[in-house]
Amino acid sequence: MTNLLLNGILKPAAGVVLLLGFGAPFVYYGFQGIHVHGSKDSQRASTIEVTRSHFWGAINNQDKLVGAKEAVLLERKSGFLGGGRRVALTVPAVSNESKNMEILAGASSSDNELKRRIVKDLNLFLQNDGVEDFERRFAVRNIFGWFGLPFFLLGMWCIIAWPWAILKSVNSPTKHASSNRNEAQER
Repeated sequence: MTNLLLNGILKPAAGVVLLLGFGAPFVYYGFQGIHVHGSKDSQRASTIEVTRSHFWGAINNQDKLVGAKEAVLLERKSGFLGGGRRVALTVPAVSNESKNMEILAGASSSDNELKRRIVKDLNLFLQNDGVEDFERRFAVRNIFGWFGLPFFLLGMWCIIAWPWAILKSVNSPTKHASSNRNEAQER
């Protein structure tokens, strides 16, 4: 019973939690599919809808901003304990009079060219009254996603292999039980 509990349940569970807990956030923020759709009504008020997909389409988040005025790059400063070097983290956003809606999930110091292109394309749509519809797709594939991908895939493999770990621990006798059997056979 302790063999099943330890080798069949606790060790694989700890491995899955560690691997997925470490890899999944990197994959979530590092690999994103972005679909931006904009439209203007008869009064030329712009509505921007953003759909972000993560984990290869398994998770989709949608946001909508009515009355969008401009696209901007929001900047945040990273903080380190002890006053270390601070890095500018940016995220493209669309704003109206009352709020900002971020286009990407999470701010980072990578993909700056993509972020500037998103802001530029959105501002061209928002400032041009002759254009009524806007639709663009962007793909984020940065170092964070590639860093977390091996941990994430190994964690998924551990989930798939977990039933075999349970079967192996159920079918394999413990060392103590096997040594008792050997002693009984010798008598």
